[in-house]
Amino acid sequence: MPGPLHEQAVDILYGRLTAALGGKLLATGRCNECPDEISIDLLKDVAEIKRNAVIGPVMPDLVLLDRRGRPLTFVEVVVSHSPGRNVHNYALEHGVQILEFDVVPDGESLPRTGRRRKATEEALAIKARFRELQQGQPRVDVHNLSCERPRCSGCGSPLPLRTVIILTKNCWNCERAMRVAVGSRDSRHLYPAQFNESELAFARAHGVTLEVRYSATVSESYLANVCRACDQMQGNWFLYQDPFHDSYHLFEAEQHGYDGPCDKCSERICNLHGDYFAYEAGGECPACVAEAELTSCREDERRECHYPATCDEQGCYFTRREEAREREAEERIEEAGKTEEEALASIEREVQPLRSLIKGCSTCGAPRKEFLFRGSQAFCTRCGAVQGPDHFRA
Repeated sequence: MPGPLHEQAVDILYGRLTAALGGKLLATGRCNECPDEISIDLLKDVAEIKRNAVIGPVMPDLVLLDRRGRPLTFVEVVVSHSPGRNVHNYALEHGVQILEFDVVPDGESLPRTGRRRKATEEALAIKARFRELQQGQPRVDVHNLSCERPRCSGCGSPLPLRTVIILTKNCWNCERAMRVAVGSRDSRHLYPAQFNESELAFARAHGVTLEVRYSATVSESYLANVCRACDQMQGNWFLYQDPFHDSYHLFEAEQHGYDGPCDKCSERICNLHGDYFAYEAGGECPACVAEAELTSCREDERRECHYPATCDEQGCYFTRREEAREREAEERIEEAGKTEEEALASIEREVQPLRSLIKGCSTCGAPRKEFLFRGSQAFCTRCGAVQGPDHFRA
């Protein structure tokens, strides 16, 4: 049985849709397949709005119909639970859009506070959602709309938005002004080694120098920005991850596009060769694999042979290294054993004079055989008295 919050929200949404019928009523939401914010015209091609109408086996809160009486959109207002799976299945089978508006926010969106404070925060959040509906600014929480981005020809996934930005900033070495190219792929970094041909041409057309240079930070070579004044590379760490670099730059130009590879088909790139390769192909650059095969260890193909000529003459380097480590471990064990024997002998030499001095316990009269000797002291096992050589000498 729908509660008062549900009925009140449906009344408000029904009133707003009816008042705007014949025009536009825009709602916002988040795309299901990409991080884009989408704008939805709730009244596009809508000629009639029905409330609690029975459509086949389902009865959504609101049904938006076209001029021929066919359902275009199911609108559901969610307070305590989402609509049944049969509603989504029917909408999917008959090509009907389904939009859900959550009145009560989920627990994850509320701050983690005390029970009383949490109830206050929930009441304020519900009030804010009602205000959005009353002002005609609804936000869709769940929908089955398709992504509007161009799709990959291989797997059909939406292509990521690639952005290349030209900045003027100071060189880290000579501190002179220079132009650099940085990029992003949705919310992730897009390094110069990952630029496609159009992005490289865009960067060079705006005065950016890109060359393959060796980086001691990552111990490999990759395509990087280079300062023309001092010929020093501006590494990816300096441009992308240095927490202070955003404060010292001037914006020059930018380029957006979807002409890059798909995240699922070609997610990885080799910084050494600058080529994309299929993620499902094994996760390794084919060019790197071909080069590694030329110098792979004969004993273990997963290892790279650093001294092939020496291995041919003296045997595998890794095998000889492991044998040397085993010999060193055995030598350390032998040295430890000798050290322990010497320590025991030293203790015995200290205890021997004490044994000759003690004739019996001066407290309880126990014989010498009832004593335990530890270093320069003797302990009577009967009475617990502690006696040393100074006591007996006295």
